[in-house]
Amino acid sequence: MAIEIRRLIVNKDELKQISNDFIASGESDGPTGIVVDLKVIKKDPISFLVQIKTSDDQQTPFSLDEGQLVLAFIRYCATKKIPVSRSATKTVNFTDKDMIAFDMLLQSTI
Repeated sequence: MAIEIRRLIVNKDELKQISNDFIASGESDGPTGIVVDLKVIKKDPISFLVQIKTSDDQQTPFSLDEGQLVLAFIRYCATKKIPVSRSATKTVNFTDKDMIAFDMLLQSTI
């Protein structure tokens, strides 16, 4: 069995920008606005609490779980023209260096 693995690794500032673009696009389940803060809630399963500044200058907390983070990374990849297989298993985790990794795993039979 052949396995293709792709991994994008970002730091928390880069994840903040990816999350900001995702939330500003209106594709998230939360309010639209600008991400002003991003904090780790849990490392396993991964989740973050973001503070979103909405158009009426209110700061609203919103939780990004792994599913929302995967969607944010897929949007980032589409914007940057990074190929993403539809059938790949996609996960978001912390690395041992406290970075955030977006993994895409595609298995095929030979």
